[in-house]
Amino acid sequence: MLGYCRQHYAQMYAGLPLSPLLVQKNGTHRKHGLTLQEVAEYIERERVTKLSNGCWEWQGYKEPSGHGQIRFNGKLYLVSRLMLMARGEVPPDKLVCHRCNNSSCVRPSHLYVGTHADNTRDAVLAGRQYPRRRLTLEQAQEIRQRYAAGGIKQSDLAAEYGYTQGAIGKIIRGDQYKY
Repeated sequence: MLGYCRQHYAQMYAGLPLSPLLVQKNGTHRKHGLTLQEVAEYIERERVTKLSNGCWEWQGYKEPSGHGQIRFNGKLYLVSRLMLMARGEVPPDKLVCHRCNNSSCVRPSHLYVGTHADNTRDAVLAGRQYPRRRLTLEQAQEIRQRYAAGGIKQSDLAAEYGYTQGAIGKIIRGDQYKY
């Protein structure tokens, strides 16, 4: 295999050009030793689409949530985190949050270091997540009684109380709000 990793051997065998990120100037394969700055520069130059709203949208592998992932020195990272790590701005106990509400965006000026509470607040304000609310035991009992009496669907109760149908189903079954 001439010293190439499996992916680059397949690219070479198919007659495709090798990724410039993993090829040194003398043409030999380099798997490790890249700095975070080199990776961040490569990402900006080769792996994003620059959108009219200013976002740099990641074009590599994405989680179902839309967050980009990349392997760096044998470890899997979120690309947004890696972009801020290249600037030395991410303590290990903090999250990388998006100012632009685009989970695929990796532009450092659209990202900030925050807490889980910051990220949740942003999601609620952007309409991506509902705020956590608590029903009283009386309200949960009322939901059970109204559903048991018939004539109302779980989805109708969900809309009325501001919950999902799944959450109302758990209340009705007694999985939540036991008394």
